[in-house]
Amino acid sequence: MKVLIISDIHDDFESTKKAIQNHNFDYLILLGDLGYYNNQVFDLLNIFKDKIISVKGNNDIYNDLTQFDNTKLYQTINIDNKTWFLTHGHIYNEYTDIDYDIYLQGHTHVSRVEKKDNKIYLNPGSIGLPRNGVKTYIYYEDNTFYLENLDKEVIKKVSI
Repeated sequence: MKVLIISDIHDDFESTKKAIQNHNFDYLILLGDLGYYNNQVFDLLNIFKDKIISVKGNNDIYNDLTQFDNTKLYQTINIDNKTWFLTHGHIYNEYTDIDYDIYLQGHTHVSRVEKKDNKIYLNPGSIGLPRNGVKTYIYYEDNTFYLENLDKEVIKKVSI
């Protein structure tokens, strides 16, 4: 299974396009805050509507521009026999009373790749407005999560 995980796009079409072009994927997970006014971002994402699993961010108000469901505040999914808990992070967090193996959130614009107590905690950072100036996303393949920059350089990785 190959999964691309992006968060906090905030209308950055070029960075989103580059991240999507960097990898082939079975699923594209969006952790919220897609954009406000840039129809190019929504048009690009809509191409992958059948591969998208998305949660709503605190700035996602233009759901009528998406051809995929972007209304859930959290979701749990099963990939490779692991339960993944997806949320933007502005309402639910890692302490939410939901059983999971892998926790994914956005919102902070700061990346996180950590394994602790047999659980994995992930935040892809922000593709549009990173707090540290480095635009990042996470790519999952062969039971390993890779935090990468837009040049496909691996910054950090963690395996299941």
